[in-house]
Amino acid sequence: MLAPELLGESLALQLTTGRPDLEVSLRPEQVQGAPQLVIWSVDSLLSVRALQREVLQLQERWLPAPLLLLLPESLVVERDQLLALSAEGLLQNGDGAQLLEAIETLLKGGRVVKLQAPTGRSAPRPTPTMGMGQWLLASGLQ
Repeated sequence: MLAPELLGESLALQLTTGRPDLEVSLRPEQVQGAPQLVIWSVDSLLSVRALQREVLQLQERWLPAPLLLLLPESLVVERDQLLALSAEGLLQNGDGAQLLEAIETLLKGGRVVKLQAPTGRSAPRPTPTMGMGQWLLASGLQ
């Protein structure tokens, strides 16, 4: 599991409490052999391109293990950009039960995509500029 130290320990505790048969390593040097699954908790994002580059590097290093990205709620990235990532699992703002379910699915060879619906916080669309005829008509009606 790749995560900030405190978050990683918390997630590892949740996982091993829910499934005692899981073995969670918080440091790459603790992994013996090839892992069955790589979980990366993305805490900040510089760019989607940088995220994709990191995803590819992780997949090359830990091949053939599937990659599960844990994404924060506050991630400001287009849904299509996230879906274009080559990770086998995307879980945004998931709880412990959803994480365990995603792990089960990925270990069985499936894929997981659980992203939050857009909240409508996008910028308002600019109103189109009026042509001269439209402006004359609108000002005459006013």
